[in-house]
Amino acid sequence: MYKQAQHSKIKSFFSVAKKMLCVLALIFALQFASAKEAKATCCACSVCPMIMGLHIVTETVLSMDISTKISSFFTNNVINGLTNGLFKPHLQMMTLELSTAALSIVPQFGAMIDGQVMNNSILALQTAQIEAAQSQIPSVSMCEFATLSKSVGAADHSRAISQQVLAKHNINRLTGTQGLLGASGSGSITEDLENRFREYLANYCDPKDQNNALGEAQGAACSGSDARINKDIDYTNLMQSNFTMGIDFTSNNITDDERDVFAMAKNLYSPTLFIRPERAILENPANRDEYVDMMAFLAKKSVAANSFFALVGLKTENPQSDVSYYDEMNILTKEYYRDPAFFAKLYDNPANVMRQKAAMQGIGLMQQRDIFESQIRSEMLLSVILETKLAEDSKDLLGGLQ
Repeated sequence: MYKQAQHSKIKSFFSVAKKMLCVLALIFALQFASAKEAKATCCACSVCPMIMGLHIVTETVLSMDISTKISSFFTNNVINGLTNGLFKPHLQMMTLELSTAALSIVPQFGAMIDGQVMNNSILALQTAQIEAAQSQIPSVSMCEFATLSKSVGAADHSRAISQQVLAKHNINRLTGTQGLLGASGSGSITEDLENRFREYLANYCDPKDQNNALGEAQGAACSGSDARINKDIDYTNLMQSNFTMGIDFTSNNITDDERDVFAMAKNLYSPTLFIRPERAILENPANRDEYVDMMAFLAKKSVAANSFFALVGLKTENPQSDVSYYDEMNILTKEYYRDPAFFAKLYDNPANVMRQKAAMQGIGLMQQRDIFESQIRSEMLLSVILETKLAEDSKDLLGGLQ
């Protein structure tokens, strides 16, 4: 049936073609006939123009009629018959086949796009998980910073306690607090000196001092151990040879380092005590100016001694870590960075490097605080020295004004 339909369509096509050829032949004949030269004829002058006009009108009407018929013929036979009869069905079939073929591959394209989107999503999710895991896993260096600095707070607390205890003992000694040697009476100075000399012979005496004369003079009484000889006056051996000293004032047991520090503090800031005034002198209002001057002098001595006590506090042993605040800060700010392994460990992910940087900044702030406190103590000492130097001039000036 399909072949018969195709055959009939082809037959109609050739029929239309024959008609077109006939029409074209007719047009050609008309054109050829109108193009022939007319024979010259004689006619009246008034008749010839009329005949020519009629010929023109006839030719025009005939041309229009022929054009209309040709256009109608092409429209009805060529365009409708050829397009609708031959091309249109085949184009419809081709469109149907292309649409069917295109629709058949849509699921494959959709599956491919879905797979690509899923793979990209899985890749992005796995990448984010890896980056999060990498950035959240702390490095060994961070653990080292945490380990080294975990006891800094406790060491700083021990430092403050030692400084306060030493300062309190110094004030009690200078002011003659009851219970201490040399606290009262006119023999307080002698009593204190005798006690200190006995302590010197028992702990710090070196028989070789004074060209061996000290050993000959004191004999067996000069029994200082080799490890503590002259430690009551040897600042380098006592304070600078060790970063951590065996000092713990929270314990009831007194250590050799504690005894040595007390002995040096006495030699530095209170080698000679004031004669303790009797009650009658203290009760006399006329002596108030002298007593106030004595207290002002003791305050200046206390400021001077505070710097020494602060250094002792820095080297006080921390019971938690057995090292001092000074030793821990020395490790965190100096020794730790001398190890080449520190720089090798910086080859880590950026998050851990930033964590180490933050830890180093925190340690730097602690060090800046220590430097600031040291500067404050220096300013206090300078102000005391300046006030002491100006004191006599001030008294002279005030006396002159009076």
